[in-house]
Amino acid sequence: MKTRTIATLALAAMISATSTFAPQNSFFPTTSITAAAASSHQYTQAEIEQAIQWAYEAMNGQHSNPRKGSNGRWEWWCLAFVSDAYKSAGIYLPASYGSAQQAANVMVTNTDTNPPRGAFVFYRWGTDGHVGISLGNGQAIHADYNGIKVTGIDLSSSGRTYLGWGAWGSNHGYSISSSTSASASESSLIQHGSEVRISCNGQFLNLYGGYDYQTNKYVGWCADGSIEQVNVLEDCGNGKFRLRSKASKAGRCLDIYRKYINGKWQIVPGSVADLYAPNDPAAQEFKFIKVGNKYKIVLAAYPNLALTLKGSWNGAAITVENYTGSTNQLWDIQR
Repeated sequence: MKTRTIATLALAAMISATSTFAPQNSFFPTTSITAAAASSHQYTQAEIEQAIQWAYEAMNGQHSNPRKGSNGRWEWWCLAFVSDAYKSAGIYLPASYGSAQQAANVMVTNTDTNPPRGAFVFYRWGTDGHVGISLGNGQAIHADYNGIKVTGIDLSSSGRTYLGWGAWGSNHGYSISSSTSASASESSLIQHGSEVRISCNGQFLNLYGGYDYQTNKYVGWCADGSIEQVNVLEDCGNGKFRLRSKASKAGRCLDIYRKYINGKWQIVPGSVADLYAPNDPAAQEFKFIKVGNKYKIVLAAYPNLALTLKGSWNGAAITVENYTGSTNQLWDIQR
């Protein structure tokens, strides 16, 4: 199984003790960097996950914002947002980074559009720069005057040109090791006890309102960092998993509601996803099958029926349908 990794940024391999690192984009001012500045800190997976968890919490209003934007409004400044996220993991923004432009000048080392989890993604935005944190699987979390949000890597629709990605503080010897690959390595992501967020086309598998009662529906919802978008994988053996809602204190799980047809309760195309006690394996045990860099999620007992998002709006229904390979049946999974 192929995974993406952030290569260790060994400055000695990029620059000599007297050379200047030239950015890939001349939009940013140049900065002289010497190999003597390097240290040896490598991010751990725990540090990356802590920073991303903090970012989600901030999006959900759990952290106050002490920064004032350039237009005088109290808002998250993009560089302050990513700096504070990593500060929560004990990693500090080098003092020399006064702007997203200056940060990109020394960090942008890759230009592909599928950056690994934890990488910093940079953009040109008019006469300014912009920065966010990659979540892996082609998504990023970032802040601007419209607030904090999760989007795809491509922000061209909002006037931002993607420039590339790199490791935080690379000119100070910081790097992300190969053990912190995108999706935290596929094999360790889909395993018993993993707490995951599952999304399709930017809409997350969301327990409606977080209400913990039988037959409450699962719907698609934009990322909000809430507990109702977190599910805990329970290994049922033979590659099958239940998805227990973290919002359920009663331990209820994702269930496919049976329809009463011809005198029998049956699972058929169009059956909806709801919350129920873990007592019906055929309706509650799923397999995760890799398709490119996404997953199709099928009922183990009905392998042709795949979890399907039925719209692009908050509150869109989630059902099982015959698998066709359409984009509304392909899911991103992240911690």
